[in-house]
Amino acid sequence: MERLRRARRAVKTGFGFLSVPPAGEVRGPLQREVGQNMRFLLKKFISDERGVVWVEALLAIPLLTIITIGILEFGTMMWQREQLQNGVRDAARYWARCRPTDQGASYMPCSIQTARNIAFYGDPRGSVDAFGDPNPLRVPGWYDGAPGATLDILPATPPTAPTADSLVSVEGRVLYQGSPLYAAILGDAVTLGYYHTTRYIGW
Repeated sequence: MERLRRARRAVKTGFGFLSVPPAGEVRGPLQREVGQNMRFLLKKFISDERGVVWVEALLAIPLLTIITIGILEFGTMMWQREQLQNGVRDAARYWARCRPTDQGASYMPCSIQTARNIAFYGDPRGSVDAFGDPNPLRVPGWYDGAPGATLDILPATPPTAPTADSLVSVEGRVLYQGSPLYAAILGDAVTLGYYHTTRYIGW
């Protein structure tokens, strides 16, 4: 019965040979040797640093990966926003210098479609350059008819008799075209926008 009680105590403590024996109980040589071996193995396990680098790497790599992807995604977003800004300002600069009539005669006729081509493609000819090659878009997804893409140019017609208060206003908006990971994490699209106003100059 005494051995059965001791076995039950050993199972409950997990390391039965490491537990303190009851008062008056003396351990045998085998028990002492096993207890010493267990304490040695436990101490060795605690002090052993092999594999620490792997554990730290497994903890750090996911965090560093997320930070790196976030930096790259933010940089791409800022680049697209800067391209949108350049397109809006170029279109406003062109439209501010347009004057279709001069004293009743045709003088440097301008087209609002040319302004839109300059904004979207950076080229007055639009989607095709002078050599017949396709022009890339300034901003992915920013063109006439694209979902969430807008380009508003005011006034729609350059004034024939500009005054000191004549202004040209251009506003562009586009949905940010991010990576698939960005779309999977955030889901909702981000709208990039820019607004620019300048004095009407004419030719």
